Amino acid sequence: IYILCRAFGNGHLLSIRTSLFLPQAGEFGFVMFSAATSLAIFETSIASLLIAIVTASMALTPLSVGLSSFFVSEDKAEELDEDFADVQEGADVLMIGFSRLGQIVAQMLLAGGNSVTVIDNSAERVRSAQKFGFRIYFGDGTRKEVLEAAGIRNAKIVAIVTQRRFITSRVVDLVQREFPESRLFVRAYDRAHTLELRAKGVDFEVRETFESGLKFGQQTLEALGASEALAKTIRNDVR
Repeated sequence: IYILCRAFGNGHLLSIRTSLFLPQAGEFGFVMFSAATSLAIFETSIASLLIAIVTASMALTPLSVGLSSFFVSEDKAEELDEDFADVQEGADVLMIGFSRLGQIVAQMLLAGGNSVTVIDNSAERVRSAQKFGFRIYFGDGTRKEVLEAAGIRNAKIVAIVTQRRFITSRVVDLVQREFPESRLFVRAYDRAHTLELRAKGVDFEVRETFESGLKFGQQTLEALGASEALAKTIRNDVR
């Protein structure tokens, strides 16, 4: 299996992982061996032995999968020092995460003359954003001490725009528990997440794709012949 994977252009790590995930015989062997016995291709005792081998190889699959951890090492995400020595005191907004939505929001806030402090746990995003002049720091927003160091107590609004639903929910719970006076503006993942955040009582939530989806739908309606007024009415009804 490893040789076949390499022959078809796959890398070393993927080929090792695949060869350890797929060495077992399949249950179709039961059918083939029974058919071979009924056609007198080989004796029942041989079929029984082969079926036992198939069963054993299938039962050992979790072991071979577990062995992959000894042969395949995952690349760990790069980390930077969590250094908040020069963080701006009293920034208007503390933004946790620097997703696509967060980048647009930050640009609007800065254009409006507001100060924004951003923390993100991606070293690559931090370096990239710093090149464009954003005040961004490497840090884990699910930790109280990081939020403290980033100036959460003085921020007028805490904007949580992480890209993973469970991380967003963890940060919301942490902020509401440790910093209950904070105003929370949160990026929701989907409709279910929106309802969850509303139940938690955040100050504002929005799905990243919601407004863009409404705009897309309106433009499509107009392209199909609907008047601008009708398209806007439908968009507002959906909203």
